[in-house]
Amino acid sequence: MVRDLDFEHVYIPESRAFIALEPRGGGAAIAYISHGYIALHPRDGENTWVELPSHQLRAKGFAEVATEVAAASKNAEPVVATCPECFTNLPATGRCDYCY
Repeated sequence: MVRDLDFEHVYIPESRAFIALEPRGGGAAIAYISHGYIALHPRDGENTWVELPSHQLRAKGFAEVATEVAAASKNAEPVVATCPECFTNLPATGRCDYCY
């Protein structure tokens, strides 16, 4: 997320409350990284706040986030094992009907 920003200096105050990314040539920080959010303030763009997953875990509680992840994984396509010899889909036995 901040990897693509054009910054020259990284500023970390003594309190370690945040990290600021300063643009090339100086000026106001273009990004602030804290324990729960990243605030992006590009010179020629729109300000954006991004909540970090670790903050979501603390705010919602681990059980609620785990439930959301489980619900999302139910909609994912299952991974189908294939035979290493003929590359056909393997049955539930895990043994290829053609090669064994």
